[in-house]
Amino acid sequence: MRTLQQLARYRFEGKSEQAVREEWIAPLLVHLGYGGDTLNEIRYELPLRLAQPFRRIGRQRVDVDYVPTVLGRGLWILEAKAAASEAWEDAISQAWLYATHPEVDVPFMAVADGTRIAVYETTRPDWDAPACDLPTPELARRFSELTAVLGAQHVTQAIRTRTMRHLGTAMRAEISEGRLGEYVQEVRELSEEARPTVRENYLSVVRDQFGRERQLEDDAVAAGGIFVVGAWANRILGVPVRLMSMAEELLLAQQPAARPQTFNRLLAAGHRGDPRLAREFWNFRLVKLWVALTCSGQDGCDFLAPVAKAAVRDHLLDFPDDPLGRAAHRLERVLPLFVSLALRASSSTDFAAAARQIQEHWSDETRTRIRLDGDRLHFDAVLRASEAVWDEAPWRADALNARAAQMEEAVAQMDPSEQQSLAHDPYLRVNFTSDELQVATLNELGARIRAEHLDDEVVERLRELAAVPGVDEHRVGQPSRRLIAAYEGLSD
Repeated sequence: MRTLQQLARYRFEGKSEQAVREEWIAPLLVHLGYGGDTLNEIRYELPLRLAQPFRRIGRQRVDVDYVPTVLGRGLWILEAKAAASEAWEDAISQAWLYATHPEVDVPFMAVADGTRIAVYETTRPDWDAPACDLPTPELARRFSELTAVLGAQHVTQAIRTRTMRHLGTAMRAEISEGRLGEYVQEVRELSEEARPTVRENYLSVVRDQFGRERQLEDDAVAAGGIFVVGAWANRILGVPVRLMSMAEELLLAQQPAARPQTFNRLLAAGHRGDPRLAREFWNFRLVKLWVALTCSGQDGCDFLAPVAKAAVRDHLLDFPDDPLGRAAHRLERVLPLFVSLALRASSSTDFAAAARQIQEHWSDETRTRIRLDGDRLHFDAVLRASEAVWDEAPWRADALNARAAQMEEAVAQMDPSEQQSLAHDPYLRVNFTSDELQVATLNELGARIRAEHLDDEVVERLRELAAVPGVDEHRVGQPSRRLIAAYEGLSD
């Protein structure tokens, strides 16, 4: 698609109206937020179905060229013409005839011919005087002026501002003060009538955004395979349920002979760029265990049975045979909590205020798509800082234990009572107050763990977990007792 700079250099000499439409107007509408892969379709001349598809003045017939819509609702029209093919005033008149049609009735109309685009307000007494007029060479520099009026993310605000101006004029023409209350009531009724539609608009944008994000993920996985899934999973926060299934599907999509090599590509993501050392966060370990549990027994996957048994033992017994793994897990449990508390205590940044400032000039659609608030800014800062500490730490058990001990001591001395907390998990304490690797192994993967993946030591640990006062029955107690029963049945 042509950039704004390319559109500003458009050579319109000798171009037909069709050429102007395809080469200049079409990409300009995309830049304004219409058509393409947006939810704001553009209705063209032929698809329109009006009871009166045209109006006549004498023998002249008038048809609309473009009706850009915002979530299916037309708020303005655009009339296209070839440069110097007819008087500009004639094109304005044609646009006005359609814009003011009773079944169209939009407040804005635009005329474009490749040399300029001008916007007019149909309800103004001087409706033929442009509210915005951009010569093509100035398009890139002054584009914000155009998008403030016609941009898909701003046109509703522009209409509201002008409508309220007209409404205020009418109110000031009243004689009875009681009539003012009627205005308020009518506006309130309109608002309530629109509320269900607005809610559906919001959900449409949210669904569309999730779909776009999912498509980006799918495209990345299609390009990079199981390694990309592992790289996404190898992060310090969040239980990657979807990534587990994606990794399983990608492994089983391979021919049996290629499955060991594919699994090794997943393991390579656990090195975080250092081929000498595996720096695996607990999320990555869960994905690795899921693949081992779900794919064991499949053709070409016999090598995964011991992987699953070793991982279950490591997760539930805190890496009894792996001092480095145990030290790394100790560090990853305290690291996000320490960073979160330290950031809140030492930073002068008000994350909620920063989020509001960042979004000050965003449209409602952008806010809905980005979903930015103070908690998210804080979370992202914690994530980046924690991963930086993780990646630069000397990867030895003694060094990791020393860092973890320092952070544990600091956390014990930090008082978060006066600090603003996150909405659902104050200061990201969950990894520190409970062993989420252990809990997630029982909860997310427990139904996949079989008796042959257990041994006497693991079963004894399960008994301890099930007997802890106040144990989470759903996530810990029930899965532990089920596995104990399965193991005892196997032993019998």
